[in-house]
Amino acid sequence: MPLDPERVVDVGLRAAREFELDAVIASVLSDEGDAHVPSWGFGLPEACFGRDAPATRGVVGLVVGTGRPAAPGAEEPSCRDEPLVTEMGFASVLASPIWAAGWLQAILIGASRAPRAFAPQEVEAFELLAGQIGMGCRTPTGSPKNSAPSPACRSSIA
Repeated sequence: MPLDPERVVDVGLRAAREFELDAVIASVLSDEGDAHVPSWGFGLPEACFGRDAPATRGVVGLVVGTGRPAAPGAEEPSCRDEPLVTEMGFASVLASPIWAAGWLQAILIGASRAPRAFAPQEVEAFELLAGQIGMGCRTPTGSPKNSAPSPACRSSIA
């Protein structure tokens, strides 16, 4: 029985609340990977959702560039270039890739208004949540032939 992508994303975002974050966002990458769109989450004004943003800045740029989770410290250049910090007033951010069917489809982003360093265990747990969301976005057959990004994932996150 295939997973319901919308339910999986919802459960993942709700679980992220346990990290004592002020905002959690699932942001979908463009097909080209050069932009992302905050599509689902909490803690941001409604006007922030659905707007394209460059996928080269801040914590999203780190994740897109490496394919790995990122939790830059406040003194790191990527944090000073992070729109959630510079434009929205958050002090700390972390992010993890959402992989589905072998493709980087989205980024799970968490932000805190309080300055804090995320422990390695928190970053790893956040990565597991992103993996859970990605599981709901996999193609039903799991076949390499069908490994293009799942439309079900994009519609459930969007």
